[in-house]
Amino acid sequence: MRYFITGLLVFCISSECNAEIKLIGVGEISGDAVDASGLTERLSDGSLHNMAGGISAIDYNPANNQYLAVPDRGPKDGAVNYRCRVQTLTIEIDPNKTPTVVPTLVSTTMLKDNTDRSFVGRSSAYQPTKYFAQRFDPEGIRIDHQGNLFISDEYGPNLIKFSPEGKELRRITIPERYLVKHPADSKKKENGTNETGRQSNRGMEGLAISRDGRFLVGLMQSPLLQDSMRMPNGKPTGTNCRMLMIDLKTGKTKEFLYQLDHETNKLNEILTINENEFLVIERDGEAGAAAKFKKIVKINIEHASDIQSINSLPPYEVPASVTPVKKEVFIDLLTPEYGLAGSKMPEKIEGLTFGPKLKDGRRTLLIASDNDFLIDQPTLIYVFAFKSTNTN
Repeated sequence: MRYFITGLLVFCISSECNAEIKLIGVGEISGDAVDASGLTERLSDGSLHNMAGGISAIDYNPANNQYLAVPDRGPKDGAVNYRCRVQTLTIEIDPNKTPTVVPTLVSTTMLKDNTDRSFVGRSSAYQPTKYFAQRFDPEGIRIDHQGNLFISDEYGPNLIKFSPEGKELRRITIPERYLVKHPADSKKKENGTNETGRQSNRGMEGLAISRDGRFLVGLMQSPLLQDSMRMPNGKPTGTNCRMLMIDLKTGKTKEFLYQLDHETNKLNEILTINENEFLVIERDGEAGAAAKFKKIVKINIEHASDIQSINSLPPYEVPASVTPVKKEVFIDLLTPEYGLAGSKMPEKIEGLTFGPKLKDGRRTLLIASDNDFLIDQPTLIYVFAFKSTNTN
């Protein structure tokens, strides 16, 4: 049995160690659950404004044993003035109890800009108004040592630092190549009127923070427009996705190439193990029995090339001068031993965070689904446990 020693954890990574990673339970938040926002009115489509679903990212705060979960832009794919927010949860995990995993909503924090205007998910809200900040589609969240929040926005993409109370503190500069010059309120129009920047609704989907809080790593869900090829219907496609690393002190950046296993796959989250290693969610767009690819992938950037000088990548091939990140499967959610494959497998596996240690010393990894605010579909929180040694 072989183990990999990191600066923080000892991970069992060989094929013989698969049995060491155990699914210990699945928690649920009902699709008709409401949050603590106090927004009891209905949105223009009839949806309740205080729905508790749509979770796109989750992060654990060991300081208070709570979790922060961020919903995305709201119901109806950006068609309504959903006010963006962060949910605070407790998640009780006890392998000796039934149910093993019990999530409970504690509070709701609204996200506002530095003039106290609410961020909204409406896709047509390009510019701030008297009451609303510009459009915002939260997809990644990480907590720093002071309790501040870094949230990645798929629309921009933007990276914004918020106070624990949800007020904007700072915007982190994103390289020009990631931005679209002509925003639009539909995927077809936005992709059709731009040649560079992120694909529509395929922006900075994942976010990691280094253990010392100095670096952020933003993960694009799909290749940039200039790194893609166009299908006959105009849809961009390719397998070469970018990871952007930002030094919060100096503003300096690095970029790395992550190759999708298949052009129809998407990336949804990234989580720091140490300075060179991360866990990444790569998945297909299918649900239920049709799902074929739902994996947590362990990557290593130690020998990967910095590609920030390459403005346009080929859609599929890796340039001869480029070494992409190294990939290996950490957890395959569709492995029969977990019993998760089948009708209950959600399409969108989106949140990823390490949780607390169990009483027996095992480390926990939590994976959350996005139910798209559908009241007949719960938010699922999968909890895995594995042997590790914390060395700090």
